[in-house]
Amino acid sequence: MKKTTIILIIFLFQSAAAAQTERENLDKYWHYRQRFSQYFMYVGDKSGESLVVCIRNRDLQPQLCYGQHGVHFGYYLGVLATEYQLLIRNNQHQKAANTLEDLQFAMQAYEEQLDKCEQYWNKEKCLDGFFIRENIPLDFLDTSAESGKRHFDALNIELSSENVWNSDSGCMNGLENGNPAWVNGLYDVHAQKDPMSQDEAYGVMMGVSLVAKCVPPLAERAKSIFELISLHIIGKNACQNCGGEGDVIKKM
Repeated sequence: MKKTTIILIIFLFQSAAAAQTERENLDKYWHYRQRFSQYFMYVGDKSGESLVVCIRNRDLQPQLCYGQHGVHFGYYLGVLATEYQLLIRNNQHQKAANTLEDLQFAMQAYEEQLDKCEQYWNKEKCLDGFFIRENIPLDFLDTSAESGKRHFDALNIELSSENVWNSDSGCMNGLENGNPAWVNGLYDVHAQKDPMSQDEAYGVMMGVSLVAKCVPPLAERAKSIFELISLHIIGKNACQNCGGEGDVIKKM
């Protein structure tokens, strides 16, 4: 009986392993990478750009949610860093250059939009490792403004105002299950920003660690960010901190 069970487990493992080839997994990665770039990110260097939409259509509403942003932003940095390194190893240098550009925008977004946040507490901006959870402007999707219309159009590409939740049918109108739906607003985004928490700090540190390891052109920049954040965690840089948390990173 024991021998039969072992043979069955080996057979099932081999069947599962054969179900998806390396080519199929690679195609799946690029499919979801493109989907992410299209519906969960607007790459750029303006306010709110190159920051991660953590949940789209939260509670089935036509809204973008940026909650727990630091953790998701760290994942984003890590994905770009490993993608860059794998493309370089595979001699796909043009694709690697495109990924590096996205990563440079993301690093700039961290430094300029998240870390240099002291103006929210009437202090001078500085790159010191203390950052805020998100920095999405309230008019990010405001179609009456040029930048807002640009974001709105890009994040709703191939979607219309009809593609929203229909409680009678129990699905998003005109969309397959799992497809991102139309959005026209922001979920729980405020003008006054919240300081980072420890789990968000660790998320960003994980991301910049992979950048330092995998992306030589940005390695020193990433190491510096890691060191600055770590100083806040151990309380060595609190004098540069700000916010309503007593100059201490919020615990998880």
